[in-house]
Amino acid sequence: METAELTQEKKPLVVRPLGPRVVVKLHSEADVSEGGILLPETRARWQDKMTGTIVALGTKGCEDLNVGDVVTFPRDSWIDVPGDPSRLVLRVENILAIYA
Repeated sequence: METAELTQEKKPLVVRPLGPRVVVKLHSEADVSEGGILLPETRARWQDKMTGTIVALGTKGCEDLNVGDVVTFPRDSWIDVPGDPSRLVLRVENILAIYA
């Protein structure tokens, strides 16, 4: 009996937030402390405030936001996007500020 190998093409994961949520791509400068010390990735993700750029908007409740806006949000306010640790899903109410 012969067995066939199944190959699965890896397609990029497309995340479309629903309701008052956004997808944010973390900024790389979060990996450096205020004093300029390079931090491990796991430590950088637990700083008090995080910044990122909005890459996708939810279906409602996002009227004040645009794709490309740079925002600040508190730690522990996101859900990780599976397979992409640099992208997070946030509720709009957790966004603290938009940088102009």
